[in-house]
Amino acid sequence: MSSAQTAVALSQNISLPRAEYDALQAQVQTLQTQLNWFKRQLFGAKSEKRLEIDPALQADLLAALGEDLPAPAKPETEKITYERRKSRADNT
Repeated sequence: MSSAQTAVALSQNISLPRAEYDALQAQVQTLQTQLNWFKRQLFGAKSEKRLEIDPALQADLLAALGEDLPAPAKPETEKITYERRKSRADNT
């Protein structure tokens, strides 16, 4: 086998992996683009977060169910009657 034939054979052997490498690089680029899009959808600023909606325009879900809100219970309080001495001026 002459050196010219060897060079042709080697270049053919190199061209196959090179084409496969280029295809894989294109696939990596496509997947990276998709990943960036998904990150923006999941973690990016959403337009819904910035909407200024008047709460009076939104429906009350409990009213739609026909249930009334229970009145908030007053916390039990205890009256403590004792006297304290004034703290001393030198705080000792």
